[in-house]
Amino acid sequence: MAGDTYYTRTRVTVFAVALIIGISLSLTPIRGAERFPAPGETAERTIVAQELLAFPSGELTRAARAAAREAVPPQHRFDAGAAAAQVAALNGYLSAVAAAREGGVAPTGGIADRAVPESAEIELLALDEIGFVTVQRHAASTLQSLMAEPLRASELDDLRRGIPAALPAELTHSQAALAAALVGAYLAPTSLYDAAADAEARDRAAAAVRPVTRTIAAGETVIAEGEETDALAAEALARMEPAGARALIEPMVAAVILAVIAAAALGLFLMLTKPAAAASDRRMLVFGVLVILAIAAARGWLEAPLLDGPIEDWELMSPIIAAPLLIAALLSPALGLAAAVLISICGGVAVLTVPDYGAAGLPDGVHALRPAIILLLTSITVVIASTRVRLLSHFAIAAAAAGLILFVSGLIFWPFEPERDLVQIAWLLVAGAIMAAGVSIAAVLLFTPLAAIAGVTTRLKLLETAQLANPLLQRLQREAPGTYRASMITAALSERAAARIGADSLLCRAGAYYHDVGKLENPQVHPENRPAGAPNPHDGMQPSESARAITDHVRAGSRLAAGAHLPPPVRAFVREHHGTRRVNYFYRQALEREPHAPAAQFSYPGPAPATRESAIVMLADSCESVVRSSPDHDPETIELLVDGVIEERIAEGQLDSCDLTMREIRIAGREFKRALSRIYATGGEPEAAAPPVGAGPPVVAPRAEPPDPAAAGPDPAAQGGS
Repeated sequence: MAGDTYYTRTRVTVFAVALIIGISLSLTPIRGAERFPAPGETAERTIVAQELLAFPSGELTRAARAAAREAVPPQHRFDAGAAAAQVAALNGYLSAVAAAREGGVAPTGGIADRAVPESAEIELLALDEIGFVTVQRHAASTLQSLMAEPLRASELDDLRRGIPAALPAELTHSQAALAAALVGAYLAPTSLYDAAADAEARDRAAAAVRPVTRTIAAGETVIAEGEETDALAAEALARMEPAGARALIEPMVAAVILAVIAAAALGLFLMLTKPAAAASDRRMLVFGVLVILAIAAARGWLEAPLLDGPIEDWELMSPIIAAPLLIAALLSPALGLAAAVLISICGGVAVLTVPDYGAAGLPDGVHALRPAIILLLTSITVVIASTRVRLLSHFAIAAAAAGLILFVSGLIFWPFEPERDLVQIAWLLVAGAIMAAGVSIAAVLLFTPLAAIAGVTTRLKLLETAQLANPLLQRLQREAPGTYRASMITAALSERAAARIGADSLLCRAGAYYHDVGKLENPQVHPENRPAGAPNPHDGMQPSESARAITDHVRAGSRLAAGAHLPPPVRAFVREHHGTRRVNYFYRQALEREPHAPAAQFSYPGPAPATRESAIVMLADSCESVVRSSPDHDPETIELLVDGVIEERIAEGQLDSCDLTMREIRIAGREFKRALSRIYATGGEPEAAAPPVGAGPPVVAPRAEPPDPAAAGPDPAAQGGS
């Protein structure tokens, strides 16, 4: 196919470089020439606001959020197992003391490495058994009780001083003192600082702070002469003018990086898919220019209203999605989708690189994605809708669908607005309507001239070509009426079959009308144009001469079609409707006389059908010719003849170069049988396919009577195609 050889590395590289330059220039901000002081610089003059400035201040918002973070108290978590652990440790210590008591250890202390005072330990060793058990029991229960509630480390000292009061009154003074010493030694905090919860709480507090709006009245001083430009002043100046060369260089670098990524991705897409629909320099030029202009328009559109203040949802009203719509309608939906993704990403970035865009609400978080996502959804919508475009007026339907998607997708972001009201929804409706109107107007105005530049045959051109009042068809009707009648039947068969399998029925109809116009140069050598009883010119000719006379109608048809300026897709039917088949009737005659007769002299020049539509017309033409030439026209015979023609074309490899599937071939065959039975078996007329929108009235083939084989002589059409 054409795309396989067109997309060379050199050509795609040149296209990608041009795209990088175009996108970079489109995204680079070039507003204003006056230089304002950068942060940290001293102002050389007093700068005042020329108009009211109201914008969410990043600096004030950050300060407010920092204050909210600091106001959050430290977060702690209760350790439910701390009490049990400490009680277990206390009991372990007392068990060691008990063991020492039973072993007769001298009361010198040092049994365990705990904070129990040595004096208390000596007293424990010296206690009688009842006193020791009493102290052990009440110390453990008191420790358990005190640690049952959240307890912070800062509270331990105060709590230790109150331990004696928490002990039972039944204890003696010495027992209470020992129990208090033990509880105090093992008392530990149960409420621990939770760093993760603390960070989360502070983050929540900061996130709850709404952006702080800063208002600067017209005439108010932003920065006085001699003052150093702090962050607040720089923020205000950024809303007024770009501040210095850095404000131009940094966005330019970002634009170049984005352009390189976008161009590389698109170049890789072209190399991998090799779309035949764009395989020409003119079409690639139109494709690239539309993409670059759309991205440039995305930025230029934003600059216009900001001179007098921003307009609500202005960035959504841009008609730039007309570019993917036109690309899809002119070239292919796949290229339209590729352009939609690229334009949406770059267009979304273009919105964010305009400093004054923040005056309508500085995009942060989910709002930063809003322009790109809405652009992507609306552009994908128009690309999908472009597959239904048949007339220029249908562009309005596609644009209206995109406007509806803009409104719906805009509602997705509405709940995230800091201050929601119904006025914002009304503005979304306005934005959708303005965008739809702009897209439809741009598409209607640009479609025809762009199609001419790209060399694309539009539906309108096909409709014009398929008019029976065309001079070439009028001449065919006068000079070769049999061929004209057969062409009308072939058109009806092809159109209906194409509609059934989802192929281009209008293209099939136009191609079938003209596929045999070459028979105008020598109508009488074709049997359908000879009246009954007329002499057969092939009787006095050599088989090779007869074959040459038959096959010449393809070459002659190509010349006539070019002279009549028929669209290239229609001219392809003239060349391809016989493929590279042989005129077998005369070839067999030649073999009887010359066993080594060269087959090339009896073959059509081709090429074989390259599209589904051309293949359908080949099959319809051959089936009509064979059935017309058959003496039997009962439905069973017609079915056998059609099946035979289809099987023969498949076996000959004539359908190998197109993407017609076996299922589609069977569906087309059924349509051929039904229509041919109506024509030849019942004497009726074929049912025309429901024409595509805007295609005009359906074609109804004129009633045809089968020729008299005896009068017409041998029909080479039945052997090798009409």
